[in-house]
Amino acid sequence: VKPLLIIPMIFSVALASAIGAYTVQQIDAQLLFELMPFVFIVIALYSLFSKNLGASSSLQRITTNQYSASAASAIGFSDGFAGPGPGTFFALSMVRLLGMDFVRATGHAKSLNFTTNLSSLIIFTAGGEVVWLLGLSMAAGQILGAKLGAKTVIKKGAGFIRGITVVVCIAIS
Repeated sequence: VKPLLIIPMIFSVALASAIGAYTVQQIDAQLLFELMPFVFIVIALYSLFSKNLGASSSLQRITTNQYSASAASAIGFSDGFAGPGPGTFFALSMVRLLGMDFVRATGHAKSLNFTTNLSSLIIFTAGGEVVWLLGLSMAAGQILGAKLGAKTVIKKGAGFIRGITVVVCIAIS
């Protein structure tokens, strides 16, 4: 992870996820729960049929600042609003838009996902919407999974990440 690269992204996703978390507390989110499975199926199919997706670095299509203002902000808002999938969305968009390989994109995605989670947590806490016991249990699982996952990704590379993306998207949907 290159910290200087993601600083503009961190500010963008923190603000966007806070706005998303605030917005979801103001509306009935039932439609969101009905729509999300389809979104994950589309991502799984895209990942499955893009055989060389993220296998190596490619041409960068937009600047980091453009990415921060567009895709990163949209994903940040989505994370605050809906929750599931931002790590996958960040990684895939970094592969396609910033030309990163999957391993580098996944590392950067973790930093941004942590930022969106923290920002959203602050807003949900202020709104009295946090179930602390459940949240802390999930956080412990996330820490363990992140540690094991990072080691595995570094050892197994982009093809492994692509396969896991397909499996996880189908499981979530």
